Amino acid sequence: MTESTSKPEIKDEAEQIVAQIQKKLTEAFDVFDGDKTRSVDAKEVPTIIHSLNLVPTQGEMRDLVTEMEDGDNSDVIKYEKFVAVMTDVLLNKKFKPANENKLYKALQVLDTENKGYYTKEDLVHLMTSEGEPFNTEEMNEMLQTCTAFADPASQADNPHILYKYYINDLVVEDTKD
Repeated sequence: MTESTSKPEIKDEAEQIVAQIQKKLTEAFDVFDGDKTRSVDAKEVPTIIHSLNLVPTQGEMRDLVTEMEDGDNSDVIKYEKFVAVMTDVLLNKKFKPANENKLYKALQVLDTENKGYYTKEDLVHLMTSEGEPFNTEEMNEMLQTCTAFADPASQADNPHILYKYYINDLVVEDTKD
């Protein structure tokens, strides 16, 4: 702390940061609180969290939702609990998406033959059998997106997906708001 920065100024700045975070959380929550009851269906919470450019694993997502649950009704998440949990998440910069370079290196590691692409079959195998497996809906969504980055000279039924181009679609620019 410098002499020109006083404790009240730091406190004011911290309060402003928390207020900005809570405004962002309120806006995201309100999109799903159509009936204005200050509560949402617990099943909608992952979508709200993803809309905030956060990418927790499925296990971390379950933990977040569990932390937000009210003992009386675990199907409904109340605004106050959502904001309390998510303010901590955003203040501590948890669950940020990977940057382009990190994603590219990860995809290169999985490309053991250094081909620069995955076939549709390779991708389905990797994403449904390794780590935290994709379900059918997630896999179909991914294939729909990534096949736009297929090598036009490859076979239509098992296209070569050029991952150096596909990662641009995976990267989310960090927003300052």
